[in-house]
Amino acid sequence: MSPVLQNVSFFMVTSLAPGYARTESFCKAAAANTTSQKITYLHLDELKPSAVVQKVCQDLGVVSIPRDLARFLLQRSSGIPYYCEELLRCLRCNDTLLFRTRRPGEKAEDDWESLVAAAVEISALAATSSSSAGNDGGVCIIIRPDVNLENTVLPAALKEIALAQLDQIKPLKQTVLKFAAVIGLVFTTQLLSHILPTDIRHKMNFLLDM
Repeated sequence: MSPVLQNVSFFMVTSLAPGYARTESFCKAAAANTTSQKITYLHLDELKPSAVVQKVCQDLGVVSIPRDLARFLLQRSSGIPYYCEELLRCLRCNDTLLFRTRRPGEKAEDDWESLVAAAVEISALAATSSSSAGNDGGVCIIIRPDVNLENTVLPAALKEIALAQLDQIKPLKQTVLKFAAVIGLVFTTQLLSHILPTDIRHKMNFLLDM
């Protein structure tokens, strides 16, 4: 873009997907560019839980969503708007969501405290639910009682993003990550060490630090 920036006046916004190596290389390229004084680099933080819930309600055109759906989207999207949109699109394509008009006197679900462990999620979701309770409008519900959101298959677009990032990781790191993924999002180093191949077990702590 350097020759273009030197000859044409225009405003351009470029975004980078999450990934330290990708971001680091971009920063180095920008610093080495003769027009680096014209480049402004901004790090966009993930959306707060309350903002995720508000975005979902806006995207669906409703004033209330089930607490199970809110928790699912918060955990799976990690606050990234695109991830949230893809998850919602997948649920709608699979006829998992149902929409109806709120009944007279019906209140939005607001008993978050007993269901959400994280304090930040509790306050955010309760605030959003309470603000929605005074409005009339549509309500989104999960269509089938037998639906388990935790078993929802990852949308193809998000799976491709995950695989693309995995391919950029060195083989030893990949191995540790894959074995950790078998355990789950939260795991102990003792359990991970127990299932790792013996030839990389002694390198586990070093690889985890990286």
